[in-house]
Amino acid sequence: MGKQAPTEQALFERLQRQLIPQGQQLHRCRLDSRVLPTLGRYYVTEPGINAVVATDINLASWLEGMA
Repeated sequence: MGKQAPTEQALFERLQRQLIPQGQQLHRCRLDSRVLPTLGRYYVTEPGINAVVATDINLASWLEGMA
């Protein structure tokens, strides 16, 4: 039996754990939000500077880039 692909929630939590030490937070935009077209489904903020630092991110791609 092969490995199962990680769920979207597992990828979200994994990336969130990697961003916290960098002072950043991962957010999931609600599907009915008016800012969804601007921010995308997932986006990263940096609370220290009160700014969105990345928009419309792909969870799997970000995790590969951080490894």
